[in-house]
Amino acid sequence: MGVWSVLFMSAMPVFRLLVHCGIGAYLSSPQSNVMPAEARKHINKLVFVCFMPSLIFSNLAQTVTVEKMLDWWFMPINVLLCYMIGAGIGVCIFDHFKPPPHLRKLIIACCATGNSSNLPLVLVSAICVEAGSPFGRYDVCTANGIAYISYGLWMATVLTWTVNLQGMDSFQQGYQGFQAPQMFQVPGQGYQQQAFSAMTQGPRGFQAGPRYSQGFEDYNDGFIGSQPQGFLPSAQAFPTRGRNPSIGLGDFQQFQSPQAIAIPIGAVPFFRHLLYGHQAPFRFLGDALVILGEAMIPCMNLLLGGNLSQAGFGASELALEVVISIMLTRLLLLPIAGLIVVKLAFSMGLVPADPLFHFVLLLQFTMPTAINVGTMTQLFGVGQTECSIILFWCYTSSVVFLTLWTMIFLVLLI
Repeated sequence: MGVWSVLFMSAMPVFRLLVHCGIGAYLSSPQSNVMPAEARKHINKLVFVCFMPSLIFSNLAQTVTVEKMLDWWFMPINVLLCYMIGAGIGVCIFDHFKPPPHLRKLIIACCATGNSSNLPLVLVSAICVEAGSPFGRYDVCTANGIAYISYGLWMATVLTWTVNLQGMDSFQQGYQGFQAPQMFQVPGQGYQQQAFSAMTQGPRGFQAGPRYSQGFEDYNDGFIGSQPQGFLPSAQAFPTRGRNPSIGLGDFQQFQSPQAIAIPIGAVPFFRHLLYGHQAPFRFLGDALVILGEAMIPCMNLLLGGNLSQAGFGASELALEVVISIMLTRLLLLPIAGLIVVKLAFSMGLVPADPLFHFVLLLQFTMPTAINVGTMTQLFGVGQTECSIILFWCYTSSVVFLTLWTMIFLVLLI
């Protein structure tokens, strides 16, 4: 396979992602207004309550076996290693640039936590469908790729909704030590409203536009049930329950359910043959879940484009060099570390020889910061502006970096 063929195959998934995101951005724009903040909130809940669990369940239940679980054991370990390396680099960034102390947990979380769900699913599915894909037949490649990603996703979910959640809790407690400037203290307002005014107006009196103060009406009980118009919700959207970590733990348990149910079903042939196969008595149920799961990727991409296009930037306490350092950590340093980790793991016989398995391992080190970090800041009502800026630049820069790294990975794996 020539260089241009590899470059074309690497660029196609990113181009498809850009098309979906562009459509989502247009549908969320004031000119179209088909997908305003309220609509994105409900679509988001539908994705994480229905579409994504269906996708994870159907692919894991069809592919996972006891033998494969023993072969795939390194997948969640790889996610953990990526998190630990990213967190270590985040600590170094904080110690070197010395941003405000209350942003320490946010910087570490943005460096450590990558997008482990929709972006890898999009890339793997798009590469599998390409003619001349090095990973074999489309149907087998897609099923195995999604199963690999889903199997590693449980570790990412654990880290997001335990370590990150507790970190953001202490981040919020530390932020309470920061007093809003006197010029922004309004009689009759509590601390949360005063701090929010300081964040969105800034010391120079920067006035946030209307969309910065429009948030979601309530957090509800969805996993990411309420996306703001952009990434910045209003202060009123976070009453006392927004500072309750049990909300995130409930969402974590909800999101773990598909893996917890699908793995035992797939591991026991009797249960698997009840749902999947030409002779399965309940194959209509398995087919229904497959159809629902297919809606997950386009919906997630539309939401990603809509949310990024409407991201609001108020006054930020993060210096530009810190944002650039976080972006380069996720999109440059961690992929290099991933190449080393996967190469060592393969040479030591810790991973199977399947090139698609290696590709998914490498993708876990290559993803931009997880959108869920933004959800954490929304949950506790602090750091939304800084997180908006980080997410925006990570995802816009990932268009170039993901294409280049995908090409490099394919060249090394072919």
